[in-house]
Amino acid sequence: MKMEEAYARIGKKIIKESRQNLTKGKHNRTHTLYKSLEYIVDKRSLNFDMVNYGYWVDQGRKTRGITKPTYFFTTPFNQAESEIDKIASEYADDLLEDML
Repeated sequence: MKMEEAYARIGKKIIKESRQNLTKGKHNRTHTLYKSLEYIVDKRSLNFDMVNYGYWVDQGRKTRGITKPTYFFTTPFNQAESEIDKIASEYADDLLEDML
């Protein structure tokens, strides 16, 4: 499996779990955030994108002195972080070769 394919597999998994978390947490009324979630794979990295307010839904915002985060995205990403690191280390030689 190529590095891009491995990153794409993990990206799909993270987006799927994030969307499930939005729906389960009842934060999916307009579906705008849900539809905006995407992963981007380039040769050396896995990146994610969403509408601007997605950060505040994930991390929470302070209301009356209380912050209520949902972690709809952070939780699946953190769970997959070791897989991402493993892929990066497996393909480290290929990455170095591409850079030279």
